[in-house]
Amino acid sequence: MAEQTSSPTGLPALSTSMSEDGRLLDAPRTRQTESATQSATRSVAQRAHRPDVRSALGRRARANGRSTKPVIKPPRELRGAPDLALWANPTMWLFIVFVVLTAGSVGGYLVGWISAPFAILAGVVGRYVGFTVMHESSHRVAHKNSSLNDAVAWLPALSLTLSPHTFRTCHAQHHSHTNDPIVDPDYEVGRQPSVLRLAWLVSPLWSYRGRYYKMGWAKTRRHLWIQIVIDIALIAGLIAAIISGNFGSVVIVGILPLFVAVAFLTFAFDLLPHKPYDSTERYFDTRALPSRALNIALLGQNYHLIHHAWNTIPWYRYQAVYAAVRPDLKAIGARVDWGD
Repeated sequence: MAEQTSSPTGLPALSTSMSEDGRLLDAPRTRQTESATQSATRSVAQRAHRPDVRSALGRRARANGRSTKPVIKPPRELRGAPDLALWANPTMWLFIVFVVLTAGSVGGYLVGWISAPFAILAGVVGRYVGFTVMHESSHRVAHKNSSLNDAVAWLPALSLTLSPHTFRTCHAQHHSHTNDPIVDPDYEVGRQPSVLRLAWLVSPLWSYRGRYYKMGWAKTRRHLWIQIVIDIALIAGLIAAIISGNFGSVVIVGILPLFVAVAFLTFAFDLLPHKPYDSTERYFDTRALPSRALNIALLGQNYHLIHHAWNTIPWYRYQAVYAAVRPDLKAIGARVDWGD
């Protein structure tokens, strides 16, 4: 099920396809497409602190002889969008929590019902929870009804200043090129010196946009313009807030919750599971950190290895799949325990 389109920016878009095991993979490229893509990414590569890291990762993969073999298959009943009633779908409950917390943080603060610290906290937690809804939607596992699956992504995405199309496209490249220092938009933290990584946790706010615009990842002109309109509206809103004297309120209900939520999301979904960014190979490009407490706090992302290996598994089934396939993953040397 391959998909390849021309970018509205004039650069060929990186095409993706879905394999039988649910992984987002690159479709075959022509020499012309590869050349244009390399040209578009050259400036990114030149800024990398370790420009040879990509070739080093390739040499490591070849030396180890690792590939997608052996094929490990989790129980089929745990894969795919759930055929559940709305009230029985955990992702739909997360959407409700997101709406209540995010709307409550704004409305409650502006009418004086809650203090600034509570407004910030509610805004952070709301966006954090909403991210999982958007993330599940991008993998088509938020709900079996495709229209509902797509619809629930919009508000969480907008609360993080992106369109669902922008996130899904960039996230697909993260799955197709995990830990690749040039293409992976989530590698922005990984390319920083260790002392700067914590300060760089908000980098997805610009790394996603930078690659989406520069590398021509928008699949249609409409998708591109939706993100452009969002960015124009953000700038106009900030200017209006400053002129009207309401910038302080915008900081409390918008800017601070956004930055804190993105920083924690980057830590939980990127830095923690992908560090030390030393492999681009399936089963070895991320890890699992088994813990019941973390499973609740991180909404399953402590089993990030499960998500990357089979991204059609809903977040609330990661732990069950981990228990089923852990012996097989352990046998091939995957990072499935603390200290691996």
